[in-house]
Amino acid sequence: MKSWMFYLLLCVSLCCSAYGQTNVVQDEAASTSPDNGAQSNDPTVDYTISAAVAGLTGSGLVLQDNGGSNLSVPSNGTYTFSTEIPAGGSYDVTVLTQPSDQTCTVAKHKGTANSNVTVTVTCVATYSISAAVSGLTGTKQGLALKNNGEDKLTISGNGTFTFSSRYKAGKTYDVTVSTQPAGETCTVA
Repeated sequence: MKSWMFYLLLCVSLCCSAYGQTNVVQDEAASTSPDNGAQSNDPTVDYTISAAVAGLTGSGLVLQDNGGSNLSVPSNGTYTFSTEIPAGGSYDVTVLTQPSDQTCTVAKHKGTANSNVTVTVTCVATYSISAAVSGLTGTKQGLALKNNGEDKLTISGNGTFTFSSRYKAGKTYDVTVSTQPAGETCTVA
């Protein structure tokens, strides 16, 4: 009698495992789940877009995804946008506001979200170029300077004036007079 029950239990066990669908469904679900890093084009799946920020020392950095989802970044680290992207949707992370005294760039900033995405943001110190003007007489107008042949600065009188462009450390600059004021000659020293 004992051997007959053993065979019955063995047969029931084998038959159930051979015909049971529960294990098959669980295995398929586990192999396509975004939680285990697999990619999916299932339009019902949403993915996060994050930014790993390095080199940030200034304040005021704001990133933007797809022209609308803004992310304020207070310090180095990884931060996630609040708006998720559907599978197969596009992302485009840009710098909306540069931090004070720095320039930040986003590497691999655009693509298609088929899994959670983390872009890299690198920030470096930047410097401004100023010109101290002295010796202009009267109400003479027209003095204009250029830096590196393109960044134009119109001078309204004596004083210190700052070019609008900012430069990374080590970048060369070349300030020249692009327009002389009427009746005077100015030089850059």
